[in-house]
Amino acid sequence: MATLSSCLHPDPAEPAIIVSGKDAKTVSHSLLAENVSQVQQALESRGMRTGKRVALLLSNPHLLTVAFLSLTLNSCIAAPLNYNFKGPEFESYYRDLNADLVIIDEAQLAKSGAALMAARTLNIPIATVSVSSDSSKGPVVQINFLDDPTSGSGKPDLNELASNGSANLDGSTSALLLHTSGTTGRPKSVLLTHKNLTTSIRNIVSHYSFAPSDRTPVIMPLFHIHGIVAALLTPLFVGSAVIFPPTPTSGLRPNFLRDAAEYACT
Repeated sequence: MATLSSCLHPDPAEPAIIVSGKDAKTVSHSLLAENVSQVQQALESRGMRTGKRVALLLSNPHLLTVAFLSLTLNSCIAAPLNYNFKGPEFESYYRDLNADLVIIDEAQLAKSGAALMAARTLNIPIATVSVSSDSSKGPVVQINFLDDPTSGSGKPDLNELASNGSANLDGSTSALLLHTSGTTGRPKSVLLTHKNLTTSIRNIVSHYSFAPSDRTPVIMPLFHIHGIVAALLTPLFVGSAVIFPPTPTSGLRPNFLRDAAEYACT
């Protein structure tokens, strides 16, 4: 399949996401698929469907994974941004993205005042995502809309949403918007389709002989192309697991070797 739906699997036993540390948690492939479906429906109910552009300011990798897949499977365009940007940068990137919604995790909410202020200045609706551990199944992702992105039009027609969102999804559907590093000039936006991403994923799988038994420690941040495609989506595509640190990081973290040994990273 040429869409990112191929990154979701129904297996209830095998882990998809493992967060290391003293409060380690595991999300199975089936629970990840369930989380994505629930958030997808919540986004659809607020009009987040074909072509809508959504900025993601999420330091929690579980939340970013669910939000990213939920949006892209609704035929939205997801734009993971660096949550360490400074005030003016947020407004500049929101404008360049022409964002219809900003999603931020609750852990970042208190310390990302500049991100929220920039969204308010540009009248962009805001939603938060969080993880609830009350479920016997494991961690469950919830989304809370601080503003109504339907722009006062009332509740949208769910039949219309079904016909305009995931039903229209194919390889040519735009999925991911990233920005270049800006090394030689102003950062430029790059828009990638589902087929662009799944083709890259299949090439990585083939080159490294990825298998469901593999375990991949994530070092790169997920607002980088290598982090989100090679380190996150590729393992999910083959049904294997990714290992995240308990706190956001980039580069070799202090407990990297311990985690690699404990989780038999390959």
